Amino acid sequence: MVVFGGLHGQSPTDSLEVLRFRDNHWFSPTRVAGQPPLPRFGHSCLVAPNGDMIITGGSNGNDLWRNGREYREIYVLALSKGLVGAAEQQEPQFIWTKLTLDPTIAPSVPGRCHAAASIGDTMMYFGGG
Repeated sequence: MVVFGGLHGQSPTDSLEVLRFRDNHWFSPTRVAGQPPLPRFGHSCLVAPNGDMIITGGSNGNDLWRNGREYREIYVLALSKGLVGAAEQQEPQFIWTKLTLDPTIAPSVPGRCHAAASIGDTMMYFGGG
């Protein structure tokens, strides 16, 4: 299981944590390439058909309403190769990529507090700010 971001006290975080189910071992990956998203919470995470994690939206505020800046952006965390290493107890490598969105589409990307689901090769979003 891979967990990104959230709130730590009153501050959004950009922490990346992995739980290896086989031995219930939590760790923070040290082999992470690319530029990660800014600290955020209220975002969604989906698993793409290829096994990568998709991070959408979020906010840098400290509440769920209108405090802070909304992020209307999408990041991909390449997991598929990294988790193979985790299964072998090697340090996995993850790679962040920010998707470049058409300026006419970017405003429709959900900000904070939306629901997300992955159905086949389609991402669906509902609600949000």
